[in-house]
Amino acid sequence: MTLSNDKDVVISDLENRSRCQELHLVLAASGIESIIAGDGNNWKLLVNHQQSYAAKSEIDAYLKERSASIPVRSIHNPFKAKTSFGIFAYLFILSTIMFWDNSDAFGLHWKSLGQVNSELVRDGALWRCFTALTLHQDAGHLAGNLLMGSLFGWIASQRFGSGVAWLCIVVAGGLGNFANATIRPNDHNSLGASTAVFAALGMVAMAERRLSPDPNTSRIRRWSPIISAILLFAWIGLGGPQTDVLAHLTGLGSGMILGGFIGAPPEKRRVRTPLQEVKYGVVAVLVIALCWVVAIAFQ
Repeated sequence: MTLSNDKDVVISDLENRSRCQELHLVLAASGIESIIAGDGNNWKLLVNHQQSYAAKSEIDAYLKERSASIPVRSIHNPFKAKTSFGIFAYLFILSTIMFWDNSDAFGLHWKSLGQVNSELVRDGALWRCFTALTLHQDAGHLAGNLLMGSLFGWIASQRFGSGVAWLCIVVAGGLGNFANATIRPNDHNSLGASTAVFAALGMVAMAERRLSPDPNTSRIRRWSPIISAILLFAWIGLGGPQTDVLAHLTGLGSGMILGGFIGAPPEKRRVRTPLQEVKYGVVAVLVIALCWVVAIAFQ
C-alpha cells in the first residue's frame, strides 16, 4: 500500500498498539487496506482517502457490535458436567510421559522414539505425529502446554462434548504435525502438545464462526471468532527462538478444518449420550497408546 500525506486519513489514534492491530485485521477482513504507524506511544491506523468512509463505517459497526451484549447460546451437551475427566486424562498422560522420559523408564529413550523427525515421518513413521504430542523438552515447556491445553480443551468440550472434543484435538494435532513434517527439511525435529493446543483453538474458532447463520449479521460479527483466534495466535503462538511456529500454525489450520466439519449449529447438532462421549474419549487415549506401542515395537 502506497502512502502519501495528502491522501491518507487517520482512522484511529491510540496508545495501545494491539488495539490498532485488531482494527487493522477488521479492515483487512473487509477488503480495506490499512497500515499501522506510530512512535511507541501513539499509534495510528491509516487508510487511503478513497476508502476512509468505508473504513470508518466498518470500524464503527465492529465497535458497536463488540460493546453490545451478546446472548449466551444454549447448546445441549449431555456430558457437559463431565468435561473435567478429559482434562484430568490430559494432565495425567503428559505428566506421566514426562516422568518416564526424564527417568528413562523401562530402559527407553522416549524423545528419540517419539519425537517428530521429518525424514522418518516421510518414510512412513506416521505414529510419531501423535507420540510427539505427549513429549516435552523441559518442565517449563510442559507447564505451559498443561495450562493452555486444559483451558482450550475445556472450551472445546463445552462446544462439542468432552469425548468428541479430545478425540478431535488428538487427530487435528497429529495432522498438524504431519503437515509440518512434510514442509520441513529432513533433519527437523519437533515435539510438544502445543500443536494440539492450537488445534483446539482452531476448532473452537471455526465452530463459533458457524454459529452465525443469520444473514442480517454483519460480516465482521461473522468473522470475529476467526479474527480473535488469529490475534490470540499472534500473542501466544509466536514465542521465542526455540518455538516451532510452523507447527503451531499447522495445528491451528488443522483444527479449523476439523472444526468446520463437526461444528454444526445447535439445531443441527446430533445429541450424544454420556456413554457415547466416554467411548470417544477412550478412542482418543487408545490412539496415543497404540502409537506408543508401535513406536516401541519399531525402535
